[in-house]
Amino acid sequence: MSNNFSLSKINVFTYNLKINGENYKTIYKSILKIIKSSHFDYTSNSLLIKCEKITTLKKYILSLNNKKLSYGQCIQLIDDLSKQIKYLHAIDYGFYGFDLNDILTVDDHFFVCNPKYLVSLTDDLIFFDYPIEQPYFSSPEIIKLTTLPSEINYRCSYYSLGALIIFCLLNNYLLVGNEIKTAEEIDKIFAGLKWITPFDYYERSKQEVLLLNEIKNFILFNKEKDRPIIITDYLFFSAISNLEIPSPIKWYDSVIIPEKNNKYYNYYRVFFVNKILNNNVKNIYLIGNMSTHIFLDLIENKKCVIFKKINDLMSVYNIEQCKFIL
Repeated sequence: MSNNFSLSKINVFTYNLKINGENYKTIYKSILKIIKSSHFDYTSNSLLIKCEKITTLKKYILSLNNKKLSYGQCIQLIDDLSKQIKYLHAIDYGFYGFDLNDILTVDDHFFVCNPKYLVSLTDDLIFFDYPIEQPYFSSPEIIKLTTLPSEINYRCSYYSLGALIIFCLLNNYLLVGNEIKTAEEIDKIFAGLKWITPFDYYERSKQEVLLLNEIKNFILFNKEKDRPIIITDYLFFSAISNLEIPSPIKWYDSVIIPEKNNKYYNYYRVFFVNKILNNNVKNIYLIGNMSTHIFLDLIENKKCVIFKKINDLMSVYNIEQCKFIL
């Protein structure tokens, strides 16, 4: 681990994260916003995190067969680090870059745990008075930083995040040789992705946005009385609507919901049922193209389920009278 943080295992499902450095308390606070299963331990001056597995992003990527994150995992990485950036900005702090060794993956979430590239802001600006170590995932502003003192906007961190995501998705380093890529060069990097644009894409996307807005309003109005859990392939959904609702999404290698023939299925089944029971869930919100067998296969008598369709993208399944199979 880095000199700025250390990680130790306390028991089967608890880890201790100790962060050093000038801004360690600030990093702790930002992590608590992302990892709900963590809390600050005043005795050890560290974070206690309850999870099944935790490691650096670098080690996690190297453990994968294709050495790449899946599309869904990249979306989650964007979501988590964006939350961290926004929280830090609200208290006048910002990153000016990232490194794979400074990001931890905790079950299905990611966060920066090293304050190495974290600095205080003044009117959204980062001031540099002395030479810095350039982050592996940086931005054009940092690369072109040749005079001191200098100042750049904290939003440079979003370019750094983009460079990180491209690497995780395509295993292609955007800033090789510290050269700033042109639009044409970046387009070639993305050539490895399969872009599919159906003829009616734009019309359907407008309708999709309307349906998603309708869903968001429905959830905001009903979430208190419904005590729901959300099953969706729109992994960004809870983030854009700022919903504090449990989700049964959990990464097993590159799979978020294992099928019955998957070696992780039994682990997921226990995880899912416990999520329902521990949160006293009354309704399941199914959004997008997810199959009902995800939860119906776990119910003893399926006749207990009460179905209601909200729109073409969302259905509600009341499970108050149901018994689940552990």
